[in-house]
Amino acid sequence: MSASTTFPGKGASSSAVKGVGQVVVNTSDLNRFRTFYEGVLGLPHVISLRLAEPPHLRYGVFAIGPTTALLAFEASGHDPVAHATGDEAGRRGGIDHVGLRVDPDSFGEVRERLVAAGACTGPVRALGPFLSVPFRDPDGLEGTVVCVNRAFDPTQVDDELIECSNPQWTVDLLTT
Repeated sequence: MSASTTFPGKGASSSAVKGVGQVVVNTSDLNRFRTFYEGVLGLPHVISLRLAEPPHLRYGVFAIGPTTALLAFEASGHDPVAHATGDEAGRRGGIDHVGLRVDPDSFGEVRERLVAAGACTGPVRALGPFLSVPFRDPDGLEGTVVCVNRAFDPTQVDDELIECSNPQWTVDLLTT
C-alpha cells in the first residue's frame, strides 16, 4: 500500500481503538488449553460457551487483565504446526485473529467506517461478554473490532453456557 492510499474517515479513528481486546486462538483440546493457561500461567477462566450457530465450537474466555481476554476455540483436529510454514517470525501458525477493543460508544461508528472502507459487511455478533464485528484488512488479515456488551448476562446468552467461573470479571469490564 502506498503512502498516498486513503480510506474513508482517515485520521478520524486515531483514538477509537483503546487496545487489544482479544487474542483468539484455536486449540484441539480446550481442557488441555485451560489446564495450561489457568493452571500454569494463572490466567483466570471467565466463561466457557458453545456457539449457538454452526460450527457449534466450544470456546473459553480467559482474563489477561481488566479489559483483555484470551479466547480459545476448540476445533477438532486443529494442528497449528500443520498450518504453519516455518519456525521463524512470519511463518508460525496458531493465532486465529486479534480483536481490537473500542469503547462501546464508538463501536457503531467504527463498524460503519469498516463497512464504508469495504473491510466488512457489518454483522455484529455477541460473543460471550463482547460484541464483535469481523473485518479483513488490505493485506487479507482477519480481525475483529470488539467492545464490552453492556447487556451481557451470563445466564442470558445466545450461545450455550457451559460454565461461568468468574462473573465478576464481566462486571468489571463494564466499568473500565
